Amino acid sequence: MQKGKLILTCVSLVLAIGLGYVVGSKQSGKNLKVPVVRSYTVPSGRAEEVRNSLNKLFWQQDGQAPLGTAQIFGDGLMLVRAPEGFQNGVGNLVAKLTSLQPQASNTIHIDYWLVMGEQAAESNSDSIKLLSTVLSSIDKLDGPRKFRILEHIAANTLSNSQEVRIKGSIVELKERAKYVDNHILLDTYASSHLGEINADTQMNLGDYVVLGENSLKPKDVQLNNDNKFSGPEDETQTNVYHIIHVDALK
Repeated sequence: MQKGKLILTCVSLVLAIGLGYVVGSKQSGKNLKVPVVRSYTVPSGRAEEVRNSLNKLFWQQDGQAPLGTAQIFGDGLMLVRAPEGFQNGVGNLVAKLTSLQPQASNTIHIDYWLVMGEQAAESNSDSIKLLSTVLSSIDKLDGPRKFRILEHIAANTLSNSQEVRIKGSIVELKERAKYVDNHILLDTYASSHLGEINADTQMNLGDYVVLGENSLKPKDVQLNNDNKFSGPEDETQTNVYHIIHVDALK
């Protein structure tokens, strides 16, 4: 989903730069192909996104020099070296982003659950109140399950901050979150001896999402090496589910 937001931004950039070039081409006495350097103040939450998108648009194939470059400095200061005609479009884009209403909160709370679901005659999803809606949706797809929460990890992070890393008793979790237009762009990596997942996700505040699942062999369920989850070794189908929830910190 993060890719969808990036594509939308790129389309906006193409339109803005294209319009800027057309308007600039009507100005007399200027060579629109000569590179010039201009500075812009970009909303800090969008600075890296805008810089990366601009540099992708400036890039040319076959080893040709890029049409321009964009660099970000502190406090959202962006320097762009590009032809005059392109600079008009960049200015239009920055002005539009600056006019957008800022987010109410940039602090994000993230919850991650590693959940085991064993095949069963009847589901126990209602007994796990916080996740009952999510687990019920799993029942509809995979059939009734006996669920157990193996680990729950929570973290608070600022939007577009450095990666958060937490190592629990079972899972090592890495998260990077970004608050854009009332959505959370979330980059998640979770790894344990029960499997791993690497996912980019766009979520609404308050959403619960099953990022993925993987099946386990009976020997994995028993975990004889540490006896964390003892049980008979049988042929019962067992899956592990990676569930995540995001919200703004109150």
